[in-house]
Amino acid sequence: MRAARRPPGPGGSDSPSQPIGSRPGRAGRAAVKATRTEVQEQEEERAS
Repeated sequence: MRAARRPPGPGGSDSPSQPIGSRPGRAGRAAVKATRTEVQEQEEERAS
């Protein structure tokens, strides 16, 4: 089973097999918002 495990994606601790926002209700939306914020921060760091 080790070969099946992949390092966490841009979502951080979220498992790569679980797409962002797949969780129902507020948790999924919060995860999407958090990911968008992280991406924006990374883009700002690259620009600066």
